[in-house]
Order: sequence, then structure tokens, then C-alpha cells
Amino acid sequence: METNIKEPWLLTRDEMAIAVIEGRYDFPTLGGDHHPASNEVWTIRNPDMPNYDIEKIQWDRLIAQEHEAVVAIAISEGKVVPQRVMEQYPNMLVQE
Repeated sequence: METNIKEPWLLTRDEMAIAVIEGRYDFPTLGGDHHPASNEVWTIRNPDMPNYDIEKIQWDRLIAQEHEAVVAIAISEGKVVPQRVMEQYPNMLVQE
């Protein structure tokens, strides 16, 4: 199994969430150099846990923020972001 996603802007939000759950991607973009996702992943894998709904909302928000950040960085660096990914951000402009 691949252990690290080197080009996360090539993934959709859902694909990124799966990569995090599988341990192939952590959150280096948000909150400094590294944000380990292990606590969030544990929660998502345990839907019978109290407060699961609240934790799931926070998880979804964290994934969305991270994904949008890596896509925006990729665009600013002139990297090619796939159309299927860009469709998730219709307000994000890509300069050609």
C-alpha cells in the first residue's frame, strides 16, 4: 500500500478522506507542519461512539478545509488540477 500521497490535489475530497482513513495521508497543510489525523480516524471508524454525529461533522469540515487548501496551493504553484477536482470548487479561478 502506498504510504504517502505526494500529490493530494489530484484527489477528490472523498478520495482524500479515504486516503486519510487508510493512513496514506495526514494533514501537513493545516495548523503548521503536521496535523496527525489518528484521533479523527479512530472516531470515524467507531460510529457507535457517543457524539459520533458531532465528530463526523468536524471530520467532514477538516477534510474539506484540507482539500481546498491543497487545491488552492497547487493552483497558485501552477500545477494542473484535474477537472473532476475543480468541479468541487466552481468559485476557484484557474488562470491559464
